[in-house]
Amino acid sequence: MLGAALGFGLLNAIRGIGTGIGPALVTWRMRAGARRGPMWSAVYVAALVGMVAFAAADGVVVALVAVVVWGIGSGGNWVVSTERIASLGPDALMARLGALDNVAMIAGQTIGVVALAAWVDAGGSLLVGVTALAVLAAGAWAWLSLDVAPVDLEHPDSAAAGSVSA
Repeated sequence: MLGAALGFGLLNAIRGIGTGIGPALVTWRMRAGARRGPMWSAVYVAALVGMVAFAAADGVVVALVAVVVWGIGSGGNWVVSTERIASLGPDALMARLGALDNVAMIAGQTIGVVALAAWVDAGGSLLVGVTALAVLAAGAWAWLSLDVAPVDLEHPDSAAAGSVSA
C-alpha cells in the first residue's frame, strides 16, 4: 500500500515540476510578443498529449516525461486563463471570476477522474478512456475557441451580446 501512495506522490511531484515550467515558458513567450491564442492552443495540446502519453506509457521514464508535459500544459493554461480574466474582467467581479475559473478546473478534473475510474472499474481500457476524455476536452477547447464577440457586462442586452463575429 505504501508503494502505491509513494508512486502517486512521486507522479504528482513530477507533474508539479511541469506546472512550474509551463507558467515560466508562457510568461516568457508572451513577454516576447507571442499571441495569446496560439499560446493557449499550445498549452492545451501539451496537457492533452501528456495525459494520453501517461495512459499509454509502458515504462517509468515515459510516464515521468508524460506527467511533466501534462504539468507544463496545465500550468501554462493556468497562466493564460488568469491573464485573460484579469484583462477582460471588470474589477468588481475579479475575485468571483477567479473563483469560478478554479471551480470549473477542479470540477472538470474531478468529473474526468471519476468517469475514468468508473470506466476502468467496468473493465475498460485506461488508454481508451483517457483518449476518449482527451477527445471530449479537445472538442470543448474547439468550441471555446470560437471567435465570439465579448458581452458588454454593463449593458448585457446590447446588440453584441452573444453574437458571433464574422
